[in-house]
Amino acid sequence: TVVAAFTRLVYALTFEETGLPAGTGWTVTVGGSALSSTTGQIVFTEPNGTYAWSVTPIAGYSVVGNGSVGISGASVNVAVPFSTVLYPVAVVETGLPSGTNWTVQMGSAMRSSTTPLLVFEEANGTYSWSVLPIAGYVTTWKGSLSVDGSAASLTASFTRFTYAVNFTETGLPKGTAWTVTM
Repeated sequence: TVVAAFTRLVYALTFEETGLPAGTGWTVTVGGSALSSTTGQIVFTEPNGTYAWSVTPIAGYSVVGNGSVGISGASVNVAVPFSTVLYPVAVVETGLPSGTNWTVQMGSAMRSSTTPLLVFEEANGTYSWSVLPIAGYVTTWKGSLSVDGSAASLTASFTRFTYAVNFTETGLPKGTAWTVTM
C-alpha cells in the first residue's frame, strides 16, 4: 500500500514597517488574523491566494492602512511606511510696527517674519520656545507649548519699552515759565 501525503504550500507574507521609533508596537491583520510586533517586520504564512490586509492606526502617525496582496508561488513583501503627523503651530505677534522683523525659536527650528504670523509644523510633544529680543520692546520671551493631536498657537505680545525723562531747569528766576520740546 502506498500512502500519498500532501502538504499545502505556504509562503511568507512579510510586512515591513518604516518610520516608527525603535520598539514601537504595531499590528497588521490579514484575513481576520492579527499579528503584532515591536520590530520592523510582521510575517504571516499563507498559501496562494489574494488577501485583504489592514494596519491598526497609531496615534501621531499616518500610514496607508489597508490593501490587498496576491501570493502566487513565492513569498511577498509589503512595505508599510509610517510618517509622523505634523500639526500647525501658529505664533501671532502683536505690538510691533508693520514690517518689523521678529524671530521665534521652537525646539531646534528658528523662523523669522516681517508679518504678524509665523507657522511651525510640529509632531505631538512638548516644545520649548523663545522670542528673540527686539531693541526697545519687551515681551514674554520664553515658555513651553504642548502639541497633542491638533493645531496649537501662542501669542508674542510686544510692548514698547519707555523710559521716564525728567528735565530740571536751573538758572531762571523763580516762577518763570519754561517748556521742553522733544
